Amino acid sequence: MTPNEITTVLTAPYGKVFDTPFKLMLMERVDIWRSRHIRNALEKQPQDRKFFKSTIYLALQETTTIECDVPVNCKIWRTDKLPGILRANSILFDYVGAINGMNPFSYTEAGMVQYKNKGKYSSKVVPYLYQNNRLYLLENVPMVRVDFVPDKPSELESYTCGGDSGTCDFWNAPYPCTNEILQLILQSIREIDFREAPIQKELSVAVNPANDNQQ
Repeated sequence: MTPNEITTVLTAPYGKVFDTPFKLMLMERVDIWRSRHIRNALEKQPQDRKFFKSTIYLALQETTTIECDVPVNCKIWRTDKLPGILRANSILFDYVGAINGMNPFSYTEAGMVQYKNKGKYSSKVVPYLYQNNRLYLLENVPMVRVDFVPDKPSELESYTCGGDSGTCDFWNAPYPCTNEILQLILQSIREIDFREAPIQKELSVAVNPANDNQQ
């Protein structure tokens, strides 16, 4: 389902299908409940991360905002700020590396830069740091690929749209969520946010018309 369809389902019983501000507010609640339910689900089944991951590609620019006092070449390249990331299973990024998805870079702390650059094998791997919602690389690469579970999918629109990528309309694009999680989101909003009574399954009893004729 798309965000437009999700919010329409939620607003229809209240006659507010065309109330845009209300639907935008509801979409924020959808994002919040999505994060909660995905985090809970991944704690139980970490192998399901692949169903929630997104990919963005970021260009880099040289910067001097990070002071460097180690005895190595300390030119730094950084990305723009990344969207919010949902941390689950103690995992922040599923992949940071070359755009082909086959050459991962190596996360490092600032104090380990000198060892990363001097090691016989580690010096062959591009190290990166993550600070203030940005990636910092010690080598100049044209672009970096980042795979992660987004905390708020709507924030991805500015990273995946524009240029030659064609039109992009998050509001009418599939919402990155499994059907199972989506049902939990809808249930949480109805029963907790809207304080609706839980939907009870109707109990039906098979009726044999022949029994009525005998009476």
